[in-house]
Amino acid sequence: MMILSIFLLSVIIPLAAAQDVNITSYIESAEVVMYDDTDVGTATIVHMTSNVDDTRISDALEWDLWDHPRVLGVIFTNADTCVPGVVDEACLIVNVARISKETDIIMVQDGARAVGDQFITRLNDELGISANFHSIFVHFNDEQHIALNVPGGAMMYNTVSVVYTIPHDATVSFYVEFMNTIFPQGIAEGRGFVDAGRILATHEDSFLLFVMDMGDMGPLTQVRVTKPYTDALTDYIDPLEHLGIDALYRSSYFDDGLYPLSSLIRVAISSDTSFIIHNTTSAILAGADGRPDDITKRGWFFDVNTGTLIRGTFLLGESGSASVGQTRINLAVPSATMDATTPETPFNDDTVMDMQDDITTDSLVVVTIVVIAGVAATAFYMKGYRR
Repeated sequence: MMILSIFLLSVIIPLAAAQDVNITSYIESAEVVMYDDTDVGTATIVHMTSNVDDTRISDALEWDLWDHPRVLGVIFTNADTCVPGVVDEACLIVNVARISKETDIIMVQDGARAVGDQFITRLNDELGISANFHSIFVHFNDEQHIALNVPGGAMMYNTVSVVYTIPHDATVSFYVEFMNTIFPQGIAEGRGFVDAGRILATHEDSFLLFVMDMGDMGPLTQVRVTKPYTDALTDYIDPLEHLGIDALYRSSYFDDGLYPLSSLIRVAISSDTSFIIHNTTSAILAGADGRPDDITKRGWFFDVNTGTLIRGTFLLGESGSASVGQTRINLAVPSATMDATTPETPFNDDTVMDMQDDITTDSLVVVTIVVIAGVAATAFYMKGYRR
């Protein structure tokens, strides 16, 4: 089976070699996922941040949610059947960890309900909605987590969802509303990736996913819009075609400087059959030690470029844009005489570095992006937000 998604990219660049490069905790990305065995996949636009200053959600609410020992995350979605039993409604979900002293299902439900009710009024006020209690759903497996492409651990096995609902609405309406509610004007009206998300949201089968994942390093907040699609894999893939756009532009939020790692197009290709990257229409960025030499250039960087799982990230470079055709990847079935086009050293999991407190932006630019293969989930943590 084939999937397009990002798995893991860690880029660490000395500032001495990239003095004009800026970093932010807010990142925008375009992701495409494809399952070759069923010829289906998803195309997603993601807006995410790990810094409370990048959102309009009050610091007090974010802190109280993160500091609560049982709250794992908050989710809003208009996806069909967000949990079993919900039909033709959109869901606001507070996900809660189970505890050992709740020994039967009634205790589990009552305990989770008490946690959710503690926050629902404040969540309604800050999100501009009026969700009412619907039900409690205990996750005995990861089916909903996978079905909704929920990032992080907010809806995993053995968690409890306290479900509140509001009337269903079109995805594009929710997308515009949540972008303006969650993010400040500079991000919400930044065009570029925001406009691409709005186009994606106009498709009838698209859905919105808002997530606040209470990670160890602080809340990770995301607004994601996803469109499922059906398409057989051929000998090439162009992610912009699956997004339904002719070109993708860096948002105006980044107009005050060069932020090459803040606007990304990302793919992974997984298959029962081994493939290689035969070539691409844009440059394949050279690198050493699993890192691109020059992140200001436009092109692809692949952490895995051959086998049953291929993963890569397209950097917009100083140009700040890419068009259909420029992001095309040509695939081939490997033969004994054919070599994949590769950077000097592919990424591997050993290139990931822990962001210790003694790492500062005076010595390094550190950007780590983690995407769970198979569900197109993204987790992005920057150093600036700590308990």
